[in-house]
Amino acid sequence: MTQLLAHIFTFFTLGAFACVVTSLATPHWASNPDTGFSTGLHTYCNMSRCYPYTKEDKTGAFFAGAFFVWCGVFAAFFALSVNVAWSYHAVKQHDTNKVMVVLNAFTSGVSGLLILVAMIVLTILYSTHYVYGYSYYCGWAAFGICSFVCLLGVCIRAGFKLNFVSRFRPKREDSPWSDFDNW
Repeated sequence: MTQLLAHIFTFFTLGAFACVVTSLATPHWASNPDTGFSTGLHTYCNMSRCYPYTKEDKTGAFFAGAFFVWCGVFAAFFALSVNVAWSYHAVKQHDTNKVMVVLNAFTSGVSGLLILVAMIVLTILYSTHYVYGYSYYCGWAAFGICSFVCLLGVCIRAGFKLNFVSRFRPKREDSPWSDFDNW
């Protein structure tokens, strides 16, 4: 069961990482349907051509939003690395490591907070006469997934017994599930 839990955490963290990288790399944060203009964090597009931003095109809020998205990408990558290490440990040792659960929840929480700050800044920046694109929604999805992983890790660390865990628990005292009783 611990292997399954580690793989579930890794799957969700991979989804958050993919969402935040997609939102960073694509030029569809916001668009103006009347003019065909769309913008991302690094490029803007007019109808069919895309151009990179110059320093003169960006404001301080734009730099702040892009900075926090980049920080969110690096934090999500670190969280993904922690989850892959935890999955590998769970497969090799057939038990769960308390430190990995805490580190997983912490890294996902930090990543989620950085993405949240970026999304708030960029939402305020693009709040007038723009229609949000899929890059914008991918950023919010990354925040939601990181928050879910963090909360799930906190719940498991706090010792909440989920219904599916107690049903499949072995009855032996020397089982890998005895770690959950000592938390």
